[in-house]
Formats: sequence, C-alpha cells, structure tokens
Amino acid sequence: SRGDAFQTLARAIVGQQISVKAAQSVWDRFAAAHSEVSPAVVVASSTDKLRGCGLSGQKCAYIHDLAAHFHDGRLRPAEWKRLPDDELVDLLVQVKGIGRWTAEMFLIFNLARPDVFPVGDLGLQNAIARHYNRGRKPAPERMHKIGAEWAPWRSVASRHGPSRFRRSGARQLAEPPDEGRLVVALVALHIEEPFRAPMDRHVFPLELDPHRVRAEDEDPVRIADRVDDLGEV
Repeated sequence: SRGDAFQTLARAIVGQQISVKAAQSVWDRFAAAHSEVSPAVVVASSTDKLRGCGLSGQKCAYIHDLAAHFHDGRLRPAEWKRLPDDELVDLLVQVKGIGRWTAEMFLIFNLARPDVFPVGDLGLQNAIARHYNRGRKPAPERMHKIGAEWAPWRSVASRHGPSRFRRSGARQLAEPPDEGRLVVALVALHIEEPFRAPMDRHVFPLELDPHRVRAEDEDPVRIADRVDDLGEV
C-alpha cells in the first residue's frame, strides 16, 4: 500500500468535479486549516471551517462522513488485507461521496491490489471499445468477459493493457511466462502513478460535465460556490 488511507480518500473527495489545479488549491487550504489531517481532527471540524477551505456544502458532508467512518471504527485499514476486493469495495462505498469507481481506483493505486477491473472507468471503456468491440461502447458483461482473460493481473491490464494489446494478444496476459513482466509493471504502476482519483482527468468520467470548474479557477471560495451537488463518483 502507499500513503495514509484516510488522507488519500479525503483527497479523492476534495478533487471531485474540479480540475487538478483547483483540487490542489482546495487541498492545500484544507490541510493548512487543520493541525493534522486525521479522522479525529477532521470529524471535529465545523462545516463553516470546511467551507472556508473551498469545499461545497455536500463535500463538507462527505468529508465529515468519511472521518466518522474512520473515527468510530467502521473503516479499519488494519483489517483490509484479509478482505476480498469486492467486499472492500462494498465497505468503502458506504461512505457518502465514495462511489464504486473511486473505491476501485483506491484499491489499485493505494492498496496495490493486482486484480481489480473497473468497468465503470471511461478510459477503460474507450480502450476496449477501440481495440475489442469495433468502436462500440461495451456492455459491462462484455468487459468482464474480456477482462477474464487478464486475471489475475487485471489492475495492470486495465491501466496499460487495452491501449497496447490487440485481441490476438489478450490471452498472453494470462500466461505464466508473462507473470514476471506483469509484476514489474504493477510495481512500476504504483511507483510512477500515485493515486489521484478522482482528479485524473484522463479517466475521470465527469470531465465532460459542463459544471466542472475551469482549471484557471483557483480561488477556494469561488470553487465551492460553483461546484453543484453532482453525486458520488
């Protein structure tokens, strides 16, 4: 794993529906306003204080709910290693503001889970449509069928495989001789691509949303005023 789980998920919530540049500005204000970014400190923080950092009203509620889940023990990172991927995703999405996509990105980039296949990821959908489905948007069932060829390394395949391997190479990802290279790729993935979800505009489905804040809009108060309650990612 990499990084503090609470801070990583909090940062993911902060970055929803806004540009990377704007998200960093809000996060800097958020971190500076608290003695430490920990569940105990954040759960005691007032809504007014959070809004002053540039968070929308709904994001304040999301951050408070996340902090409460960690603070009261509903989320216990020490126990996550024994949980299967699906069970952990189901646990994470109980937090307001964390959808399945964010949870899956967390498993891939923070927990280094090797076999996560995020069928809701727009980048993955487009890559599979281009290389495996004649340009048509694939149904989730179709994506799972294709992804089954890449188990138990679907995290690597989902980030690198679809854009680099044609149909003829799909089965190669599952063959034992390739496992060493896939392990190296997985390690490199976590070293070179720290968890940014949902700030990664390349794979963020809501990047096309007209309400998303412009990259040049850095003022936290203006950001909070412009971010509508668009729901979980």
